Amino acid sequence: MNHDIDAMLKNLNCRDKEIDAMYYKIAVNLNLSESAFWILYMLTSAGQECSQQEISQKLSISRQTVNSAICSLIQRGYIFLERSSISTRRKNIRMTDKGEFFVRQYIIPLQDAEYRAFLKMKESDQERYVALTQIFTMNLQIEMEKYLGLCKERKSDD
Repeated sequence: MNHDIDAMLKNLNCRDKEIDAMYYKIAVNLNLSESAFWILYMLTSAGQECSQQEISQKLSISRQTVNSAICSLIQRGYIFLERSSISTRRKNIRMTDKGEFFVRQYIIPLQDAEYRAFLKMKESDQERYVALTQIFTMNLQIEMEKYLGLCKERKSDD
């Protein structure tokens, strides 16, 4: 592997971990699990209504983890579930007044901080950052699928 690319990938992974750690610290300070934090964050961005399946897919976390976090948020009085008009099997997650107050007090100010941080970059850098992140993510997904296939082959040979 090219030494410069190796160093850049290590740097990239460190930056990703730093960002993850920032959000983890915020979740802990809000007395939430990371999953519960991200569910509230996502509900705020999605207009305050989503299904468990949508959240699981968009956050790339298991349905069981989403379900546990939802149970916790229901117990705290932040959200409730209601049957969807689209499907009887689907339940939408909606915020309560208490949840909306919590989000206004803590999640929206965080989103405002993200917005301000993003605005500190030039517009061309913003667009390039998003585009390059999307390209890298797509390419990494393809390579990870190949890697997982190789792992399965090796396990079946054992």
